Amino acid sequence: MNYSADINRTKFELPEYLYDEEYFNDINYLLNKDVILDYIFRAAADPKDRSEWNMIYEPWWQDEHYQKALVLMYYEPAEEAREEVEEDFYLEAIENNLSTNICPYIEAHPETTFTIFYPPYSILYWNDVVRKQELRAVIAKYDYMTRRLLGYENVEVFFFQNQEEIICDLNNYADYTHYHGRICEYMVQCFESGERRVTLENLEEEQNGLFELASTYDYEAIFENWYN
Repeated sequence: MNYSADINRTKFELPEYLYDEEYFNDINYLLNKDVILDYIFRAAADPKDRSEWNMIYEPWWQDEHYQKALVLMYYEPAEEAREEVEEDFYLEAIENNLSTNICPYIEAHPETTFTIFYPPYSILYWNDVVRKQELRAVIAKYDYMTRRLLGYENVEVFFFQNQEEIICDLNNYADYTHYHGRICEYMVQCFESGERRVTLENLEEEQNGLFELASTYDYEAIFENWYN
């Protein structure tokens, strides 16, 4: 989720007709040519084309796709910026997003615990952030979001961005942001155990650790050996 994006922007239009109480307008989906030919007849004719829902992404990214050499092959570093981005650059957009798209739902459902997590993008993501000179702005963004969200008793926030043993091992990734399923399993375990949960008491320490890692990392060394 991009908390600093346009508050009215969605990547894909929501098919609202599937969410209303009218059954007849669902025909747009049920009798859709692509659905019938690609996802019903095709799967019925050949069992190999059927997908288990819990393995829906398996045809794209098998274990062999998670390796440093492939990540580097398709990675293009961001262009270097000449000037540092202002530290408060993202804050207005984040405030608008939180106030419009996030906080109203949290406030409307005090009976629900909302789990927010910042995913462990690889060290190449932070290479881009550093090259664009927006490291302080990005960390300020996380700081503002986290403090705002932790103002609610029914919100938990988990911080995986600075886990060096994960993000610095590109064999955990299929590209510079998408990580292996075992990382997802680890995060879910953390949600249950409370490991990696941030509070107002330890937030600054976690952010300082991220800043230190991202600002001092030897990014050039990543490209010296594509297979280690």
